[in-house]
Amino acid sequence: MNVCSPELFKDKQATELEHSRTAARKTGRIIYDCRNAIVSGDRVLCQHTKILGMAKDGSLPFVTVVRGTHSQICTGCKDYEH
Repeated sequence: MNVCSPELFKDKQATELEHSRTAARKTGRIIYDCRNAIVSGDRVLCQHTKILGMAKDGSLPFVTVVRGTHSQICTGCKDYEH
C-alpha cells in the first residue's frame, strides 16, 4: 500500500510520514506494509482478521496507518513477519 503521494499530502508532510514509518519498522511489521490491509474511504480494514482497531467495524483511521501503526492482532496472523 503506497498511498503517500503529492496528491494526498504536501511534500513536507509526506516526508515526515515516511520518517515515522521508517522508525516504526525498526520495532516490527507495520500495518502500512501488510498485504491484508484494505483502504475503505478514510479507514483501513484487515481482509484476513477483519479487526485492527476498536471501531465497531474493526478499522483504524487511514492517517494512523500511514504514520506507521502496529496492531497486536497482527502478531497472531499467519502472514505476520518480524
